[in-house]
Amino acid sequence: MLIIGICLHMPTPEKEQQERRPLLSINDHFRKIVIVGYDIHRKEDELGVLTVRLLDFLTDKNMLEQG
Repeated sequence: MLIIGICLHMPTPEKEQQERRPLLSINDHFRKIVIVGYDIHRKEDELGVLTVRLLDFLTDKNMLEQG
């Protein structure tokens, strides 16, 4: 299963934390991804939340695999 958060823009660390908070409140082992609408480098934090740009999410065939 997959849990997704979507955000157009995360200009500050506070906004990034705000977008991650709902995903982290779900205590399970599902893949958690925040999709953003601007050009960023793909990154996964220490809690396993992956942040990717929309184009990468739509075109990467392996995106839904557990990382």
